[in-house]
Amino acid sequence: MRHAYLPDKNPELLADTRFATSKSHIAPHIVWLIVSILGLIPMLVAPGLVRAHEGRPVGPTLFEVGFQEEPAVEGVMNGVELHVELPDGSSAAPELVEGLDATLKVEVTHVASDVSMVMDLQAVPGEPGHYTADFIPTVPGQYRMRFFGTIGDLSVDESFESGTGTFSDVVAAADFQFPQPVPQAREFENAIRGAQESVAATQDSAATATLMAAAALALGAIGAAAGILALLTVRKRL
Repeated sequence: MRHAYLPDKNPELLADTRFATSKSHIAPHIVWLIVSILGLIPMLVAPGLVRAHEGRPVGPTLFEVGFQEEPAVEGVMNGVELHVELPDGSSAAPELVEGLDATLKVEVTHVASDVSMVMDLQAVPGEPGHYTADFIPTVPGQYRMRFFGTIGDLSVDESFESGTGTFSDVVAAADFQFPQPVPQAREFENAIRGAQESVAATQDSAATATLMAAAALALGAIGAAAGILALLTVRKRL
């Protein structure tokens, strides 16, 4: 039986080779660890910094208000989002205020048209202090969210408006549509309303013209009758 001849290896060279091999195995693990840590950073940041919500003290509590999904897009399901906590002034986690779905309501207003709707708040299951009220914003622009009711003995009537420095205005769906924008329901409604007004104006004009024609015919008939009567009177005298 023949055996392959293997020369004696240099111990130092062997050690360097083993070290290089170990580094090649460790490097991917280090990269994976760094990527994992970076991926966790958004989860560790406060929700108010991740999303555009407005935070404000309301009595002893802290309200954080905004749309559930931001930016808010017209014609897309969205809604009011409210977080309420009770800070204790220490570094400990604040107390989350529960049960406000039974004592608070929210009035949502489209500011430009001043059209409002009052809705009940719904507690989010498994998330104390978190409340929502679902709706589909059908017109772009600025919105106001007014919370009213009570928190314990505290009377609440606080308004939050979308805009710069607070939370997202509702933006037109066409801003996100590609490759061709799709007309929204409000645009169809405006077109139909304009057509109806044009038809109504045409009908009014036609009715006026018909009335004037009828009046002219009536006057003509009266004149003809008067002429015939005058002719008969003259003949009798002759």
